[in-house]
Amino acid sequence: MADAIQHLAETQIQEALDEGKFDNLPGSGKPLVFNEDPSVPLHVRITNRVLDNAGIAPEWVEARREIIEERKTVQALFEQCCRENQARNERLQGLLEQRGPQREALAYRQVFAEWHSNKRSKYLHHLKSVNNSILKFCMSAPSTSQPFSPYNVPEEMRNFDTAIPAPETMTIELQVEAVSPRRSSLQSTARALYQRLSQSHSRNNRS
Repeated sequence: MADAIQHLAETQIQEALDEGKFDNLPGSGKPLVFNEDPSVPLHVRITNRVLDNAGIAPEWVEARREIIEERKTVQALFEQCCRENQARNERLQGLLEQRGPQREALAYRQVFAEWHSNKRSKYLHHLKSVNNSILKFCMSAPSTSQPFSPYNVPEEMRNFDTAIPAPETMTIELQVEAVSPRRSSLQSTARALYQRLSQSHSRNNRS
């Protein structure tokens, strides 16, 4: 009996194919998309279906887009920091090689260090933001969606410090300008006068 029913169904399907009844159906020639994932709760499937009919992407779809864009931002920031760090380091080395007072080199090294600290904090913030977005994505996406791997933050920061090192800790000895002869003479005169006044005051006290 079952074989007879199967044979009848196959015959009817073949006749429909021969008559072209299956031609030009919606989605013909396109891969099948299964939106009804049985592992997704019923209320979530209903919500996704309503949003899809309204032309609105579900939350997990938007989360996927945000993760992709955030990862592009992380990569762009890393490359930008590499370029700027190299340029700043070259400028600092040029200042250190100059003769004369190195106050400018010392001041620039401080600016360089502050820049590096800010960029490092910004990079760390973006890494954590991506991982948070991945966590939210995993909580709302269906099990059939392609997963994301979160950043290993400690490893990524070690890579950052290796590729974008902070300005080396160095002691820059400031070359103080020599005191002019006139100023030196005035200081000597004032010191001698102070000593004479002190000695005179000491003798008066003894008498």
